[in-house]
Amino acid sequence: MELKISDNVTVNATEDEVSAFLADIESVSSCIPDSKNFRRRSDNEFDIEAEVGMAQIRGTFLVSGSLAKSDKRNFRYTLEAHGLGSKAHIELGLKVSPAGSGSASVIEWDADANLSGIISGVNEQILMRFSQDKISQIIQNLKTRLEGRHAG
Repeated sequence: MELKISDNVTVNATEDEVSAFLADIESVSSCIPDSKNFRRRSDNEFDIEAEVGMAQIRGTFLVSGSLAKSDKRNFRYTLEAHGLGSKAHIELGLKVSPAGSGSASVIEWDADANLSGIISGVNEQILMRFSQDKISQIIQNLKTRLEGRHAG
């Protein structure tokens, strides 16, 4: 099953602040909801555990992530998750641009997910709502952490 989701968010932080945050795998991985046990495998690769609770799928997924592509304002993260008889391949793209006047920035993001195993048998509407909620939480966590850094 494939899912595609995209949106944008305005952040009260400069393009340079946002880009520095997005280039740091530990900062980005800390925004994944219900995650723990971050382990850096290299400058661009990490592993974490993420708790999932949706329909009959409840438990821990092991997630391997990497910053697959990065330039000054464009970032692409690849996440491979498995657990509970399921697998997910997720590509998360993030593009940073100015929000007009002042020091705010816009993060345009898109996520493509390919799901297989037990998870792909979950009702598509439930799966889409769950995916949108989790990705929205990641983006909201990015915004909160960035604005907290900017204010401090």
